[in-house]
Amino acid sequence: MPRIRSFAELEIPCASTDSGTGRDREEGSVRGEGGRPGPPSSSGPAGTEGPCPGPEPGPKDLEAPFLMALEHLAALCVEGPDAGDFLQRIQSQDLEGLSVGRGAGACFLSAKGRIQDYVTLWRLGEDRFLILGEARDRAARLEGLERFHFGERLEIRDLADLALFAEVRPEGFPASEGAPEPGGLVEVPAGGFLCRPSEFGVDMRWRIGEPAILEGELETLRSQGLPLFGLRMFELLRIRAGRPRSGLEADAKAFPPELGIDDACSLSKGCYVGQEVLARIKSYGKVNRRLVKLEAPGADPGDGLLYDEGLEAGRLRSWVRFGGWLLGLAMVPVLVLEEGTALRLGGPEGPEVVLEVPASGSEPSP
Repeated sequence: MPRIRSFAELEIPCASTDSGTGRDREEGSVRGEGGRPGPPSSSGPAGTEGPCPGPEPGPKDLEAPFLMALEHLAALCVEGPDAGDFLQRIQSQDLEGLSVGRGAGACFLSAKGRIQDYVTLWRLGEDRFLILGEARDRAARLEGLERFHFGERLEIRDLADLALFAEVRPEGFPASEGAPEPGGLVEVPAGGFLCRPSEFGVDMRWRIGEPAILEGELETLRSQGLPLFGLRMFELLRIRAGRPRSGLEADAKAFPPELGIDDACSLSKGCYVGQEVLARIKSYGKVNRRLVKLEAPGADPGDGLLYDEGLEAGRLRSWVRFGGWLLGLAMVPVLVLEEGTALRLGGPEGPEVVLEVPASGSEPSP
């Protein structure tokens, strides 16, 4: 069986890759050249080699167990006597409230309180932490950690060689000895980790480990008839749950409160970069934009713009097609939401969209 880090070698249903544009061409991303928002694309994940054939996930695909490759994620480990204090100072989550075997969302912020990176941070031990984030930002993440690392007694280890996949069971996993509870993580005797994110609205377990080990586990599950999906399925689950993704909704222009991820940012722990700005937003003001979920029947995303009585009033940031509907995440002015105005997608005469403000979760995705 091939190494599971390669979407191209496995016949995973995801979008095809247009490698000639030089753009971030992820399915569902609304990104343009130079990192600016641009027209929505239905092309495949950046960095894949060759086409990724397969149908779009449909409603029936969510009724039975399935597998999902997670090669868009990468892991690193920070461990040592000073690891906890080090991470406590440079990111937004309060690690003192994070017990061993639990995970939580965390932001690395600019001095102006805007998001530089959005990750999930898992506590493996008293002085040992696992960070999961976007693989495309791996090098910048490592560089950023090393930039703050001076004399602290710790080691920052790149775990880029580890593979990741998810087993998803809509009906829920039966209780089993040694398995993590929802929101938890355990180390696996065979090597690596098994975690159970709880923010996607469906029960799933993420397996992280050496490719040689995971290939055998994956082959066993596939022999039981579980289909294997890729980035399209991940985006579908993420968008349905209203969870922002680093580099898309959680980009360098966004404040955490705009995305509903206040729970990733402590205002009571010791100082960290960007905390003062978030405290001012909390105490004296409010955000001007808000992340919303939207639905539009049979719609084409067009240029991704949302219109209010002919005027631009927001922008689609991620989207998937599902069961004859377009599902997406968009940034919309709070004033528009307060007025309850009907918005249209792709033009003043485009289809009317249904908006919903996602509820804040306790364990945001990476």
